[in-house]
Amino acid sequence: METSGAYDASYYAMTVVLWIVFLGTIWWIGWLVWRFANRNAANAKNVATKTAAATIEAARRARDAVADEAYKVPGNTERVRKEEGAYAIAAGEIERDAVQKGLWAKAFADADGDTQKQKALYLKYRASQLLHEQ
Repeated sequence: METSGAYDASYYAMTVVLWIVFLGTIWWIGWLVWRFANRNAANAKNVATKTAAATIEAARRARDAVADEAYKVPGNTERVRKEEGAYAIAAGEIERDAVQKGLWAKAFADADGDTQKQKALYLKYRASQLLHEQ
């Protein structure tokens, strides 16, 4: 059987099959990259969230342990109770808007206008003032 320079049908069929396999492989690789890239991004977000939550929980446990140890020191219980009471009074004054105007203004000036810092500083100043009055 002689050919006149033209390819037979099996050559064209094989070429089509190879192109289909090649394009299918490219599509499959693209899908795998997309799938694993999305999963890794989601895993990274979950890890970051879990790490932050674990850090916060560890800080809370450490805070509670320090508070528990403060009560265990002989003679320290009364001082801690007085200090907690002073802070409770100061916090109550803030909640009721019955703050000492002078200390409130000082806290505002020291906080450079930041209201959250102002409240924290007021608590500190007022508790200190109450403890020194006793």
